[in-house]
Amino acid sequence: KRQDFGGRVASLTIVSPGIVPRVDVSRRTKLSVAAALLVSPRRMFDIPLNDVELFTDNQEMRRYLSSDTLRLHRATARLLYISRLLDRMLRKLPAGALKMPVSLMLAARDRIIDNERTRQVIERLTGGEADVKVFPGAHVLEFEPDPKPFFDALTDAVSRGET
Repeated sequence: KRQDFGGRVASLTIVSPGIVPRVDVSRRTKLSVAAALLVSPRRMFDIPLNDVELFTDNQEMRRYLSSDTLRLHRATARLLYISRLLDRMLRKLPAGALKMPVSLMLAARDRIIDNERTRQVIERLTGGEADVKVFPGAHVLEFEPDPKPFFDALTDAVSRGET
């Protein structure tokens, strides 16, 4: 079924989404998460994104991330499960399900997500109407030495939905 948001959503801008990840928890961890969901859904698990090199090639920002005391290292079994469930639900939506203008912004050297498969999912969901832009850099585009092209494109994408 096509999603009709009744004009409440003017546009959708997606930046390096984890819809089709390259990095995932191990099979053993997935089994442990499944077991924890039954008896202890708040049990914490390491997330597979602790290597700051996955996020950026910018050394200054890597140092920033390494020293960030609020950086997420662990998540509950419930969060890991729901995140995976939402990704699966999104991938299973029918072709053309998204009617609003959609902008997809990807990082050319992303080591966290599978850009090509992500692009395919979004193209299918928008009936080939997505505005796809690929920027030089790793996963977190705003951490690039010159993020201005990304910020300009983000501003343009948000403006597409204005009436």
